Amino acid sequence: MKTRQSLYLGQSGRALQDRAQVQPPLALDTTNLTRKRPSHYQQCPLPTMESSRGRLHKTFRRTLQSSIPSTSVQHVSSYKQYGGFHKGFGTKFGNQGHKRFTQTISSSSSFRKSSRSIEPIINNDTRSSGRTAKKRPLSPALSRTSHLRGNPASRKAPKLPKNEVSSRISKFKSQKSKKPGKNASVSRIKKQYNSAKSEKFAFQPLPDLIYDMNYIVSTYKTNEVGSKKENQSWIKNPRKFLINILQHPVEWKLYGPAESPLHRATVQLEISGTRILGHGDAKNKKEAERIAFLNACYMIEVQGLMEDVRTLCGRENSDCKKFVFEYCSKFNYLPNFNIANVGSDHDVLWEAIVEFPSQNLVGRGRGKTKKEAELKAAEIFKKNAEEYQAHRGDSKAESSIISEDQARNFIQFYCKFFKFKNPVLRVKNLGSLESPQWSASLIVENTIIGKGERSNKREAQNIAYLDAAISLRKDSPRLWDKFESKKNKVKSSEKPTPIVNVEMSDPTFNSLCKLITDIRGANMFNRKVGAESKIKISKRTLEEKKPYFKANAGKKKFTDSYLEEKSQ
Repeated sequence: MKTRQSLYLGQSGRALQDRAQVQPPLALDTTNLTRKRPSHYQQCPLPTMESSRGRLHKTFRRTLQSSIPSTSVQHVSSYKQYGGFHKGFGTKFGNQGHKRFTQTISSSSSFRKSSRSIEPIINNDTRSSGRTAKKRPLSPALSRTSHLRGNPASRKAPKLPKNEVSSRISKFKSQKSKKPGKNASVSRIKKQYNSAKSEKFAFQPLPDLIYDMNYIVSTYKTNEVGSKKENQSWIKNPRKFLINILQHPVEWKLYGPAESPLHRATVQLEISGTRILGHGDAKNKKEAERIAFLNACYMIEVQGLMEDVRTLCGRENSDCKKFVFEYCSKFNYLPNFNIANVGSDHDVLWEAIVEFPSQNLVGRGRGKTKKEAELKAAEIFKKNAEEYQAHRGDSKAESSIISEDQARNFIQFYCKFFKFKNPVLRVKNLGSLESPQWSASLIVENTIIGKGERSNKREAQNIAYLDAAISLRKDSPRLWDKFESKKNKVKSSEKPTPIVNVEMSDPTFNSLCKLITDIRGANMFNRKVGAESKIKISKRTLEEKKPYFKANAGKKKFTDSYLEEKSQ
């Protein structure tokens, strides 16, 4: 008589089909199997949950013990991945989990060896029972594709042993490297770039002639240079001396081995139709560049082109720019150069305008750079100012000009006079690296007294001092007069007494104040002794004037008779 059993497993609410009486365990032929059952199989814990799911686990476990050969018992642990002991048979994977588990076992090599003896027994058993059960797929091909059918939730590939996983990964990587694609094209481009880069910076053997400091000292007579005044500037910083007239960027080459390469810098100049080529060799780039510029400066000096360099550098024109500030400072006015771009993107052109409204003086200039435009505007302003002075005369004296050095000295005098701390100059770049715009602020006692904005950092600092000096002279002309009078005095005159802070107690402070009062009342420095005119001052007159001489009045003089008496 058949019994009907209905079990609802998992959240899906699926029920098992009708089952007949439990089949007896399959009889397996294990005569040809020699391997022993592993010990970890018997140590596997059984479920303790007294429920339908737990009873089903026990039933399936007994079936496995009697039906699976000992050579395939090592795969029992993988049953946990297919809805087995850990997750519960039928909870998530259902019957598909059991099917995949049996397919994994059947696909193993140890199980295939004994499949010939197992298959007839299974077939006979199914026929005798009168059931139309499906055969278990024993083909490896079917087991590989079985996870693609059935429940979509159970389409995960079975877990493989570590040795088989590593072999498949290595095989996949080898196949992936052979296939051409985007990664292959990118790697090919990188290889080409690296090869081109290595060719660009390829090392060459050391040259026969090395342009270092020994070469410069031996080639040029450094002690007999004609322009001694200019010596100090371009010898200390030759790059700054020639950077404004440099037509081409510095070229670089590498010589020698990779461990200790030799850097060579090459500087190209063209002055009055003469080509100057300066080389410099050193272990680092900074020193090589300095030697290259120094070599070019010595070549310019030897060929007598230093005056042409000064003209190209615009030093005479810079004097015109200096004239603009000094001329306007006589009238307590600080000029400003307004610069605007008037050209197109392909042909950049800058225009600079400087004005002095009280005298209607205007200077305009255009150039390819901001500096060139400012210099041309300063030249025109200087010409207009000289014409204005020739017609109307100069109402201000030359002594009222405030130069850059005078502005700095006047600010320091102002701080010392009012016992302020030293001024602080803060500089900040408001523009970008390509077009900088420096802003300088002069601060005294947390108050900004001068401000300047220029494209050059040093010019911005100078304008900040000029702005502060002109503003102070406007507000307090007497302070400027004191500064002028003190400036004309001899430098050996007394200096202002420094202020020193000393901590002391109240009694000590009172004693010190009393001592200072007594010294001031003594008039010690006002008494003059007529040594040159041989005027004798009697002791009586001194005693009458100063009371502290009376204490010594009772003492005897050390005469000869007095000394003889004492010596006996």
